[in-house]
Amino acid sequence: MTVYDAKSLDKLIGKIKTKPKTADRAAALAINKTVTFSISEAVRDITTETTLQPSYVNGHIKRVSRAAPHNLKAVVVANTRETLLTRYQYHKTEDGIAVRINRRGGFQNIPNARVMKTPLRGSFKTGIALSNKHAVGHFKQGLHKGRGRTPGKSRKLQKIIQKARTKPYKVQVLHSRSINQLFVSARGRMQPAVKSKLRTEFKKDFRRLSR
Repeated sequence: MTVYDAKSLDKLIGKIKTKPKTADRAAALAINKTVTFSISEAVRDITTETTLQPSYVNGHIKRVSRAAPHNLKAVVVANTRETLLTRYQYHKTEDGIAVRINRRGGFQNIPNARVMKTPLRGSFKTGIALSNKHAVGHFKQGLHKGRGRTPGKSRKLQKIIQKARTKPYKVQVLHSRSINQLFVSARGRMQPAVKSKLRTEFKKDFRRLSR
């Protein structure tokens, strides 16, 4: 809700208590407008932090339900699949492919990587790939960059090692964090602006509907 000084707080609470249906309507409207604002802010935040295109990010964050006076909840979902490295800025190098994921960082060269000639199944996008035998070293290097191991990452590494033993020349398509992971990271940075938006919209709609 909006922020009021001590003198006006009792007046607001009293008004809401006498007009609960109006308060619920105002809250639903404020939530829905804030969700639209939040999605736009998330796209802006993610594309400021990374080299992903706004159209791509926007296409993978969506509202799946709207708030209503009887149910003051709106739901936003983001794609949980890992993002192909070809969605980021990249170029060929003498010994592989260099990719720039974060705008504040430079290009990181991936030795022995190559851009696949044909689009991936179910996608019009090609991928950056490494043979299984080279993917082991690449994935181990990624684990030593400060993110640490998780059970999921350990299982993934073991699968890659097994594939390197049995099918060393088959390829692994390389990915980075999902839009959902980027969205979760963005939420913390967006929180002050989102709270302010919600307070402002509720105050405005409650006053308008109370007339």
